[in-house]
Amino acid sequence: MTGMLRIGVDVGGTNTDAALLRGTKVLATIKTGTTADVTSGVGAAIRAVLHAA
Repeated sequence: MTGMLRIGVDVGGTNTDAALLRGTKVLATIKTGTTADVTSGVGAAIRAVLHAA
């Protein structure tokens, strides 16, 4: 299971954070401003953390 990639997203009032992990290793993290349309903001955060990796 250590080869599995996971993405975690935390939506807050000001910032949306995302992290890409393989096992226990953090591959990339990002912080973006939280958007009024939370779904679009989460999608953008996921795309950004994948791009950062």
